[in-house]
Amino acid sequence: MRAKYRSNAALGLVELIAIMAVIALILLIGLPHLARSRVRGSPIRCVNHLKNVGLAFRIYATDNNDLFPGQGLGADGFDATSLKAVDIFRALSNELSTPKIVICPTDSLAREATNWSDFDAESLSYFASLSASESKPNMFLAGDRFLLNDGKPIGASIILLSNAPANLSWSGQRDGHGRNGYNIAMADGTVDDFSSSELAPAIRKQGAATNHLAMPGF
Repeated sequence: MRAKYRSNAALGLVELIAIMAVIALILLIGLPHLARSRVRGSPIRCVNHLKNVGLAFRIYATDNNDLFPGQGLGADGFDATSLKAVDIFRALSNELSTPKIVICPTDSLAREATNWSDFDAESLSYFASLSASESKPNMFLAGDRFLLNDGKPIGASIILLSNAPANLSWSGQRDGHGRNGYNIAMADGTVDDFSSSELAPAIRKQGAATNHLAMPGF
């Protein structure tokens, strides 16, 4: 009986070592994959954030005579050309549950605001249109802030797209995180990504309409 017990114990130890080796191998192979999956998850959340932003614009329009904030604030006596990107998103604070939604998860330079009273340009990853409307579905509504004009960073300002359709490109400060480049929410509620070469055709597709974009520019 004793010899049989020792034999089973020895066999159990070998099996345990084998199982531990298999687990170690699985972890060695699987952990890098899981890490990459987490990185890939951030761009997906950026698309979801922009979809929520687009929905907030549409809810705002429902409550404000079918006008998006850029036009609605103008109707309230504000000079639309003097509005800033933060003004547009503050106007959407009732439609957006938290300012965390207006930060792209891959934007390492942005500072996350915990509430709207703490919200400023450095808490914002997206530009906002002052001109887009529901009747012009091809217009840019909001999107990643990493745009260049003639190869130069765009500060906190308003740019007119019809005057610079071929001069815009994406910054090389960080890799694009969409299929081709960076994400843009359209006035029809969809979100798509555009490479630098796709920006000009997309702007021309907006037709004769001019589109003023308020850039956070920090």
